[in-house]
Amino acid sequence: MKEHGGLALAMALAAIGFFVVLPVLVVVLVYLFVTVYAIVKAFGVGGPGPNPTTILVGVVVIVGTLVTLLSVGLGRLGRAMDPPGRKE
Repeated sequence: MKEHGGLALAMALAAIGFFVVLPVLVVVLVYLFVTVYAIVKAFGVGGPGPNPTTILVGVVVIVGTLVTLLSVGLGRLGRAMDPPGRKE
């Protein structure tokens, strides 16, 4: 078990770093999403105000995508800790 200590530490630091940066990423991406939505809404056909359901779905998709990227990244790092079986 000691042979993967460095990789385990790297995975832990990657997860901690991701969760530290996650709030900033969420704020920036939601701001970008709302800005693009407002531009499209201003030039498109629609009601007078923003649709809260669209904004909520956008935030859910952004957060879900970021968490999925974290899971995939840690999963790929975790595969290196599980060596392939011997061929006999």
